[in-house]
Amino acid sequence: MSVDVTTKDEPYRIVWNHFLAGKYVLCISNDILEEYQEVLAIKTTPTIASNVISTILNCQNIRLITPYYRFGLISSDADDNKFVDCAITSGADYIVTNDTHFDILEHVPFPKVSTLSIKEFSERLYIGNDFEENPTLINEECVSYNKKGIHL
Repeated sequence: MSVDVTTKDEPYRIVWNHFLAGKYVLCISNDILEEYQEVLAIKTTPTIASNVISTILNCQNIRLITPYYRFGLISSDADDNKFVDCAITSGADYIVTNDTHFDILEHVPFPKVSTLSIKEFSERLYIGNDFEENPTLINEECVSYNKKGIHL
């Protein structure tokens, strides 16, 4: 079964709404928060960016992750490694992204990090299948899903 996604923004809205409803845990690092702030300020306004960051930080379903090791698995855009490092450190099963730089992860045998597109993840959230209670998410447009929960 597939969700009829009629607008480009709809998958993101589904993921955001499910986050606000506490349907998954958002794993973030300080580096990820800084990137959110920067990108949101450019795409909207600094005030909206601050409000979104405050909303994220005030939600109960976040885990602040501090990666102590840099795996360096993505060489084509080294800045994307912050999401991979956070996913590995949090024990996530998936990173969800539309960024093709993450495709290289399919060829990395260890540490194994799988990916889903934002559309695939939003469809799973919308339909409500394939996930156990409270999956984990990272987001750049990157989402990490963890069936087992996070061990800090």
